[in-house]
Amino acid sequence: MLLSLVNGALRRRVTRGQHPRDAAADIERLLASHGTAALDPARPGDQSRAVAATVEASQTLTLRTNT
Repeated sequence: MLLSLVNGALRRRVTRGQHPRDAAADIERLLASHGTAALDPARPGDQSRAVAATVEASQTLTLRTNT
């Protein structure tokens, strides 16, 4: 799900004229600030944290990309 959101945000930014490298770097910084860098399925708490981080990042990606 998160990959689809990132892909959409990246495409919208590039369509609006942002260089792909810059768009990817902006999105990477945004995702890193929400802690979605890794998921260890063997650790029970990671799954719920990943879901929460994905929802938060998706809201932020949508808001920042649409403005």
